Amino acid sequence: MRTKRIAIAAGALLLALGLAGCGTARFSHPTERAPLAAAAEVSMAVEEGSLTESGLTLLITNATAREMTYGMEFSLERKRGDAWYAMDEDDRAFADLAAILAPGETNRFSVTWEGTLPAGEYRVVKAIWLGDGEERLLAAPFCVA
Repeated sequence: MRTKRIAIAAGALLLALGLAGCGTARFSHPTERAPLAAAAEVSMAVEEGSLTESGLTLLITNATAREMTYGMEFSLERKRGDAWYAMDEDDRAFADLAAILAPGETNRFSVTWEGTLPAGEYRVVKAIWLGDGEERLLAAPFCVA
């Protein structure tokens, strides 16, 4: 009987730990990025009306005459005070693919996350590679009420 109670208690503990991972997203790693300024040749913004509890859609626009590329990776950051903190990424993985952004075109890019974002100020950060291989970091801010 004692063994059965221990097994039930252990099962309940594992269930509670599993459900805790589905709760509020955690942001415990301060980022050391300089402020990310908008660039005239490429921009990134959250598509109006696309924000949901588990994701959003970015619009990435190439205003140059040359192709640009970007991967599937992104970082989700939350602002606390004057500092930005990156979302804990323990179980995140990205496909090793590249997308091409043709001159003068805008691509849609889906961003999803696990857990619920508490009210606050956030940004999605993505790397874009210009035609000459130069990397640019772009940020698209958004707020959760």
